[in-house]
Amino acid sequence: MRCWSAVLLLVVGLALVIDAKKKSTSSRSTKEDATPSPPSKTSTASTPSPPPPASPSHNEDSTIEDVDEDKIDEIIHDGTKHLVILFYDGRSKCPGCAEALSELEEIDDDLEATGYIEVVKTDDRNVARELGVTTFPSLVYFRRKNPIIYDGDFKDSEAVLRWVRSHDEVVAVDLDDDDFEDRTDSHSPDEGALDWFIMFYDSKDAECNAFVPVWEAVAH
Repeated sequence: MRCWSAVLLLVVGLALVIDAKKKSTSSRSTKEDATPSPPSKTSTASTPSPPPPASPSHNEDSTIEDVDEDKIDEIIHDGTKHLVILFYDGRSKCPGCAEALSELEEIDDDLEATGYIEVVKTDDRNVARELGVTTFPSLVYFRRKNPIIYDGDFKDSEAVLRWVRSHDEVVAVDLDDDDFEDRTDSHSPDEGALDWFIMFYDSKDAECNAFVPVWEAVAH
């Protein structure tokens, strides 16, 4: 009888041990299933950014001559041709400068076909400062020795061409002590006489001269 009791206890103990192992295995399996798998890594190919527009100074295909201050002075003092100057920024990236050059090249042949207009480009800061150019790109048109600054944009080459051709003539008049009264009739103007909008400036002062191209644009 004791022998059977011992056998029964042994069987019951084994059953408990097997059941405990099953629960432990089931618990581990459940925890492992509940743990999310780490996200898979995906490789993304980087797309190179497009190169910036070429600087006008390094555009080998440009048909417009790049000049310095000496060359500009030579053309102006020669006095036989009008001069269109495109000012660009050669020290930093200037996408607008490349676009302006592209538009100007479309009308370069038309302008020079007149026989009296020459077209150039420059990044000379001294010349820009003397003419009151503070932003780039900018365009200045010299009618002999009389500059006028372009006040439009460079989105339409035909618009630039029309502007240049419509500003061939100098509108502002230089007055001095000898002809001021005769020209303006300022002391005793006749009925119906023209009104005068006059800028007084020092021709020997650089800052005053820098405003002359803007004043000519106002006159138009």
